[in-house]
Amino acid sequence: PKPKPKPNPNPKVNAIAFHSGDIFTTMGSDGKFHFWNKFKKTRLKGYEALGESITAGAFNKGGEIFAYAAGYDWREGAAGYNEQQAASRIFLHAVSKEDLEGKGKRR
Repeated sequence: PKPKPKPNPNPKVNAIAFHSGDIFTTMGSDGKFHFWNKFKKTRLKGYEALGESITAGAFNKGGEIFAYAAGYDWREGAAGYNEQQAASRIFLHAVSKEDLEGKGKRR
């Protein structure tokens, strides 16, 4: 079984990717990514942690696919590097209407 990663008590933003004029995504050392509206200053949607840091991400030209990479982000330096757990992985996320507009107001 894969060893459980150490919890990150102070997650950091590792990368930002812009979707359109008002939408962007942040990716963090906590393994989560979030969609934001910069003009409304609101988080539209967040996704659960992967169990490893997200180190980079980008949208395709049409904006319907968000690709992101997960792996070791060097926040603990060379001392924290474990070659057996250091494999980087790439994920594809189909961008939904909810990602770009949020859930809307609850009644």
